[in-house]
Amino acid sequence: MEAGEPPHLCCAREVAEELGFELSLGRLLVVDWVPPTELRKAWFGFLFDGGVMDDPSRISLQSEELEEFAFVARTDLRSRLTANTADRVEAALLARKSGGVAYLFNGAVVQHASPKVPRPT
Repeated sequence: MEAGEPPHLCCAREVAEELGFELSLGRLLVVDWVPPTELRKAWFGFLFDGGVMDDPSRISLQSEELEEFAFVARTDLRSRLTANTADRVEAALLARKSGGVAYLFNGAVVQHASPKVPRPT
């Protein structure tokens, strides 16, 4: 994300740069807050509705960052993605179907928030 760039425009720009086509983004589906580690700061992940790809020949990979792409069945997400990424994709699919937005904490859907819940360390 560039300085001052909103997440939805960053997403559209990254798709254009890395996949080689312009994308008209739909609504926000997921916000995921990921806590810091010794190697990185905390960050927010945003997933937007990118619609349905009806013509994969439109994809032209940026070779400096990507080697290949694949369309993956929902049943195969966990064998192809990290657990947290699979959680985000599954939450996005459910949010798209329900018309809602999912809030996640490190990949896990947050159903309820309370000030009595301890903060992560």
